[in-house]
Amino acid sequence: MGIKKIVKQLGELAWPGRYGPEHYEDHRTRDERAFMAQFEGDTVSDAVTMCPESAWHHYDDLPECAFAVIAVDTASTVHTKSDFTGMMALARAKDGRAPILEYRQGKWEFEEIVREIYFFYEHVGRMLGGRNNPEIQQLVRMVNIESAGVGPALRRLIQMNGARDPNVFIPTGLEPAKQSKKFRAQPVATQIKRGHIIIPRETEFTELVKKQWFTLGMPGAHDEAVDTLSLAYNTLCAEDNLFGHFPIGIGSPSPDDGTPPGFWALPEGVGGMGDDDCALNDFFKDEPGEF
Repeated sequence: MGIKKIVKQLGELAWPGRYGPEHYEDHRTRDERAFMAQFEGDTVSDAVTMCPESAWHHYDDLPECAFAVIAVDTASTVHTKSDFTGMMALARAKDGRAPILEYRQGKWEFEEIVREIYFFYEHVGRMLGGRNNPEIQQLVRMVNIESAGVGPALRRLIQMNGARDPNVFIPTGLEPAKQSKKFRAQPVATQIKRGHIIIPRETEFTELVKKQWFTLGMPGAHDEAVDTLSLAYNTLCAEDNLFGHFPIGIGSPSPDDGTPPGFWALPEGVGGMGDDDCALNDFFKDEPGEF
């Protein structure tokens, strides 16, 4: 008894006599995502991005913000510049939206990553009106670092710096990567489409962030902006609930030392600094990077 061959080549029609090329092409042109799910077995298709260009909502003037968080996705090793490190700042606006404040990425050595985080942290705090370290610490409530790569060593060094000198204290958390990138990105993509997460219309990073979300999952595509925005949004939701605002989503940072999120802000006036006086730059005896 012979066995009928039923295995088809990629792109070959399974039943051409009943469902010809016109049938499949009609379904494809009407709804590409549904076609990929029904006929290709791909419910989240690489060819049909979960966050197209048209999904983004923009702002021209930054809305008034209550506070912000920063997410950091680090390179995989200490002594290489082959990987990108990304840093995303996301704010909680008083109207309930979540504007992206700033995004940076670069191929930095470990010491350079530390320096860039301090500069980025101060820059974001000043964007929200912070004039000195205590004010910035109240406005930028968390720097959440993904635990992959050099993340644990990075957080440990920042904590040691803050323990030695309160003037350079930064509130930090360490977040383990859970599930796949697409799994973590899907609920964030929904908030982008709803206009909850908004992005400035024209900045140096706007098109870069959009491109990485558009190409998520494609071979060779960078995804630091995807990872950092996903982590920043979850961190923002946790901080928002902690401080008694209306909840804006679900998520929680997971500090590795058991410290409650948001516990790190120093009392106002610690360090004895006056207005327009910030010690983060003095800590390095250098000028901040350009933004």
